[in-house]
Amino acid sequence: MKTILLLLLTLNCFTSKGQVGFNKKYFENTAWASKNSDSLFFKADTITIIKTTGRLNSPGMKEYFKNSNFVTFNPGKAGRMKFFMHYEHERVTITLIGTYKWNFDKASQVLNLFYNDVSIGCFVAISETATVIPSVSIGVPDLKTTAVLLKRVNETGSK
Repeated sequence: MKTILLLLLTLNCFTSKGQVGFNKKYFENTAWASKNSDSLFFKADTITIIKTTGRLNSPGMKEYFKNSNFVTFNPGKAGRMKFFMHYEHERVTITLIGTYKWNFDKASQVLNLFYNDVSIGCFVAISETATVIPSVSIGVPDLKTTAVLLKRVNETGSK
């Protein structure tokens, strides 16, 4: 019994990292997506973001999110960010006119996303796991990527 428990704990360490420590470079110049059914990206206590290929409609994303609404965002250099909302039932992708920014505080591990200098999400990373976005094309391999579980916090970094 102890051997099985030890084996399970060891396997969990390889697939998930709890209370991960990130730096700004981890997010900079990358692309992320998150489920947004019922505007959960903007309201839920926890969300999961998935690292994507960076294309606006990355292959497999709508299948990964089971044809529900999702958001994508691309944190860039100097705090600039692109942000898109994908409404799958209407087959529409929109971005509101305005300025999107982001910042990451390494000390508190807080990721903050802004629209016109107002926070639209302030999060702390809880865990990082491996995930797969299934391929939708014959002969194209599945995308092996990362999922990060984020906990919503207030702008000072506490819940």
